[in-house]
Amino acid sequence: GYARDHTLLATIDPGEAGYKGPQITQIYRDALDRAAALSGVHSASLMADRLMSGRFRMSTVAVPGYTPQHGEDPNTLWIVQNLVGPHFLSASGMHLIAGRDFTDLDTTRPVAIVNQAFANHFFAGRNPVGRSIAWGPGQKPVEVVGLIADFKVFISRENHPQDVALIPLLQQADPPNQATLLIRTDV
Repeated sequence: GYARDHTLLATIDPGEAGYKGPQITQIYRDALDRAAALSGVHSASLMADRLMSGRFRMSTVAVPGYTPQHGEDPNTLWIVQNLVGPHFLSASGMHLIAGRDFTDLDTTRPVAIVNQAFANHFFAGRNPVGRSIAWGPGQKPVEVVGLIADFKVFISRENHPQDVALIPLLQQADPPNQATLLIRTDV
């Protein structure tokens, strides 16, 4: 579900060096700017959890108008969530079905990109772009701005796609202490 050719991954850990909050965000921004300026770099982004690394974060989700399926508790609907940087779809080679990738302008308005499994589960396969979701009942609404094809989350032999939401890493008031820089090159 993503392209591996011509990519470089480098995990950076500003939290280990004692940086906190906005300092970490600035280090991530600087790393992105410097990587994107390198000769031969097509695109660069970040991800809190490397793809297929075995690390992932779970989040509850609330979708207005969604009727829970048999056995589902609307207070504990879990999805896989990853914090990613601007231009993540371009850097990862993931297939955008509808909407858009994150940009440098996604800094304050809460937005998300979801995969097809998420759309099938919560929107009966309809296009979720422009609709609202939240990270649990009573939480602030988040606008879905993109729909991507399903991809392998845990292992390459996954038979059932996971419900996944991507959210902007640089938008977080408390960014993760470490992130992986993803660089796609032309050479």
